[in-house]
Amino acid sequence: QYARPLGIPLPVIGLAGFGAFFLLSLYPGTRTARCLGWLALLAGFAGLALAGVQALVLKRYCRLCLAVDAAAMLLALIELA
Repeated sequence: QYARPLGIPLPVIGLAGFGAFFLLSLYPGTRTARCLGWLALLAGFAGLALAGVQALVLKRYCRLCLAVDAAAMLLALIELA
């Protein structure tokens, strides 16, 4: 149930999110680049939520998943700083 929200595999959602962040970062100074801050915060919140699901609900950990979640949370922290 957690691996396919809305029937979409979670890795596909992650790739789309990080891909969108990467593409927007290639065009600094444009209107679309203003979305980077919000996208970084959304990624950080999602990473925190997914790490929480692993710890509190599943009680199992995936090292690769935690690495990606940590990267998303770091991205949000950098944005906040």
